[in-house]
Parts: sequence; C-alpha cells; structure tokens
Amino acid sequence: MQTIKSFKLLLILLSISVLLFSCNSASYVRFSLKEKYYLSENERELTRDTMLLNSYDKFNNDLENQVPLEKIIAGKNYLVYLGTAINNQPETMYEVYKKDTSHTIFDNRTTIYKNFTTYEFFTKKTGDYNYKIIFKNKSPYTSVINIVSTDSIIIKNFYNNKYIAKKLIKK
Repeated sequence: MQTIKSFKLLLILLSISVLLFSCNSASYVRFSLKEKYYLSENERELTRDTMLLNSYDKFNNDLENQVPLEKIIAGKNYLVYLGTAINNQPETMYEVYKKDTSHTIFDNRTTIYKNFTTYEFFTKKTGDYNYKIIFKNKSPYTSVINIVSTDSIIIKNFYNNKYIAKKLIKK
C-alpha cells in the first residue's frame, strides 16, 4: 500500500516538474548553443519554410559572412531570424556589412555592455527594413539576429530602443 502511494506521489511530482519545465522553456528560445532570446507576449517560434528561408537569405547570404539560420520567430508585423555565424568574429562581420552596397544603411552603432559588445544596423533592402545585431555573448560563436518588416516605423523603433539587446539580457 505504501509503495502505491509513493509511486502516485512520484508520478504527481514528475508531472508537475514537466509542466513547470515546459512553462519556463516557452518564455525564451535557445540558439547559438548558449544564447537565449526572450519572447514577448506577441512572439512565437515558427517552423521553417521555403518562403521564410528566402526572406532570411536576402539579409544573410553572402560568401564572407555565412550565417546559417537556427530559429524563426513571428511577432506582430515582423519576423525575427536567429542565426549563428560560421568562422567569423563580430568585428569582422560588422566591417564587411558596413561596406555591403546591396542594402541601404540608415544607421549603425556599436554598444558595449557589461559582458559583450553589439554591432547593430538599421537597413533597407528591396522593400524590407531590417534591424540586425551581431554579437558574441555566452556562446563561443558569433550570433546574428535580424528583425525584418515592411513597416519602417516598427524596425526604426526597435533599433532606437535597442530592442534586441534588451531581449538578450532580460534575465
């Protein structure tokens, strides 16, 4: 009798643990091994499809800065692309991207935080506006995040408010 009660208690505790773990993991998306992008209430992770991959490639498909896509997040009127660079340092990628003439750069900046430095851009390419951030924080790899929208106001507000950096250091 005692064994059955112990087993039931164990099952209940395991169920609660799984439920709690599921709730916690839904608040952020992991990428670049150790990085976390904290989700807003209106953001959710998407599965990859050809159209989304083509949109991503438009902003991250050059021979010098190869950045394979890891995750896609949808927000209200924007998409977030999380990628990890292959064999590149953030500083090098920043310099290459500044010289890239395939897009219009409205603004760019470097911001130094306690544990990492970000290289950020506000750009436009063929009708889409992009807020790109290049950084290396907890991961040994360089991470690249792009927020893309056809609405320039959304992207400009994200850029001006350092939206992505806040999502990385939220907790």
